[in-house]
Amino acid sequence: MVLALRGTTADTGTSATAYTAAHAALSTVFDPELDEPITDLGFVRSLAVDEARVTVHLRLPTSFCSPNFAYLMASDAKDALTALPWIEHVVVQLDDHHDSDLINAGLAADAGYRGTFRHEAEQDLDELRETF
Repeated sequence: MVLALRGTTADTGTSATAYTAAHAALSTVFDPELDEPITDLGFVRSLAVDEARVTVHLRLPTSFCSPNFAYLMASDAKDALTALPWIEHVVVQLDDHHDSDLINAGLAADAGYRGTFRHEAEQDLDELRETF
């Protein structure tokens, strides 16, 4: 994993503290099939903290991971980081996945799963979350 830190944040103190908080937030995101944190599985390719801006790149072990699972992990990562009170802007990028462009655009637009996959998504991911 690449570590990138710049500046400090008023509410968290040092950049190292901000990075630690962001990494801890990502550790609450689980792979729905493996039931392990994405941080422990090595899915966090890079995490950059620049004051109140956080950018994370995720890379799953296969480019053909189910799009709904890939979206779920990327969306959960964005939600976990956005929940930190000192963060003003979050960018989550899914790298090297067959639906990376679609998922990244949906995350950037806050379109949700149905808005991202449109005609391919018959329902939201609530049922999937309950199952896994």
